[in-house]
Amino acid sequence: MRSRLLAVGVCCLAVATARCGSSSTGAPQTDAGSGGSGSGGGGGTDGGGGGGVDAGSGGGSDGGTAANECDGLGADQNASSITITPPTEACGLAATSDSSGNIALSGSSDATTSKNWATYDHGGARLGTLHAYGPVIPRGSGFFGLDRLINATDPRNDYLHLWTFAPDGSGPSQNVGGFLCKATLQRTSAGGVLMNERCGSGLTVGSRIVWYDDAGTQKWSTFISGSSGSAPPEPNAAAGDAGGNVLITTASDDVGGRPAGDLLGRWIAPDGSLSGDWFVLVAGNAAPPVLQSLIGGGVAVMQNGKWLVVVPPLGGLQPAPDWLTSRPDQDFRIVRGRKAYAFTSQITAPQPHGFSGGPLVEVVAPSGTSCGTFDTKGYAAAVGGDGSVIANTDDCTRRVWPGLLGVR
Repeated sequence: MRSRLLAVGVCCLAVATARCGSSSTGAPQTDAGSGGSGSGGGGGTDGGGGGGVDAGSGGGSDGGTAANECDGLGADQNASSITITPPTEACGLAATSDSSGNIALSGSSDATTSKNWATYDHGGARLGTLHAYGPVIPRGSGFFGLDRLINATDPRNDYLHLWTFAPDGSGPSQNVGGFLCKATLQRTSAGGVLMNERCGSGLTVGSRIVWYDDAGTQKWSTFISGSSGSAPPEPNAAAGDAGGNVLITTASDDVGGRPAGDLLGRWIAPDGSLSGDWFVLVAGNAAPPVLQSLIGGGVAVMQNGKWLVVVPPLGGLQPAPDWLTSRPDQDFRIVRGRKAYAFTSQITAPQPHGFSGGPLVEVVAPSGTSCGTFDTKGYAAAVGGDGSVIANTDDCTRRVWPGLLGVR
């Protein structure tokens, strides 16, 4: 059994270690599910598309009446579901699934503490436990997670690890930094995971973005340099599109020679080289954004709950289309084998009665046409890596529709 892990961070070393998962109780039950309004059904998801930005043009909720465009995209309103009551440590709002339909549940996915994630197969059978700091990111089979070693023998150089979890919580880890490092994991539609890392202090600080493939093998590592005599910028978000292009963002306050108060963006090309210079994404607001890759390539940018701009691959910004701006406070995942988006209400900190996030999942075609909604009749609805829909029925129990919005 490995040493228990805590918090998170990163640097530059790569030493492989092994880890065993633990397990606890959980009670899966089969349940005939139903929903709200829409059509369709299916199995496998998450990703982006090919070359230029296909941000669409249309919009509007027509409930799926655009027969040709929405054919096969909507949710099956009569799909069956399962219910899972995880152990107390995994009660809460955090939920996801990998591309094979394995489910991970936890109390929250904030990046302030390390926590346990209870895992289950697509039928609700308990698999094991993952321990990670912040959210776990779906793999083809299993999850990525970051964590710190408690009993590290050389914490200055070997403290922070990236875990390549199997669904049961076993699997190898690799050293990605010492105790002066911090990191977060970010999604990429091209497969694998991005790590946004900052190490050191004072004049010796460094920032980098690393892309690992689905097996956890490093594809490239790119350091973000600062201007002469100044510390390098600290990226506050990153997202990769299906073509392997990565958009990073930072506050202009961190970039020498730039006026303060703007949100800046910069591209990293598929080979890991920096492409062009920083450019203004949002003037007058440097708040950290939410970034999501788009079908057809490029990235959409949300700030303070509003979709503001889309950025074509390696290009400059464009205003966000109406179908995005008309869905404030809603995040999305790419589903149906990169043929549709699934929108859900953003899940925030727990509310007075534990309620956060809405019950509905709306399926939207690439043009922005609504293909109908699925009503989970719960709250904190989320969509996993294989298109599974997961929602809370109370503060602990989750209801799962395995592969509901997967490949058809």
